[in-house]
Amino acid sequence: MVGLTLGATDSDTGVMAMQLSTDGVFDTEAIVPFAATPKVKLAGTDNGTKTVYARFENNAGQWSAPISDTITLASVPVIKKVNPASGSTAGGNTVTITGTYLNGVSGVKFGTVPATSFHVVSSTKVTAIAPAHGAANVTVTLTNGTGNSAGGAVAAYKYVAPPTI
Repeated sequence: MVGLTLGATDSDTGVMAMQLSTDGVFDTEAIVPFAATPKVKLAGTDNGTKTVYARFENNAGQWSAPISDTITLASVPVIKKVNPASGSTAGGNTVTITGTYLNGVSGVKFGTVPATSFHVVSSTKVTAIAPAHGAANVTVTLTNGTGNSAGGAVAAYKYVAPPTI
């Protein structure tokens, strides 16, 4: 959900209702009481520039001409799964990271160590080559222009020392 701050006045009768649209057509959108900070669910889940349209009804039942504005949505990457969730301390294995808002990923770290390399496959998938690291449990972190992914169990990666003979 996106919070918008809107202003509307009607000096003759006052503003009583409004409609918000993401396509500029006011056909199925609910008519709701006027609020200066309405909430609207934008179509699609991808980041990027979106246009929001609004129109207002006064107490005499007349609708204003639609107004519009654009907003830019940018979200931090969200990790849903790291697969495989463990690998050798020598590094070098390919790790697939799935989640959302991954299109703009500009960095991948295993703990504090950058991935040897990575490739953004889609908005929901990144592959990375795990770097060498001492035996430990670390958090995989994805970075984009907005910030870093959160940690948690879904972002865990375990470095395991190979057996010695």
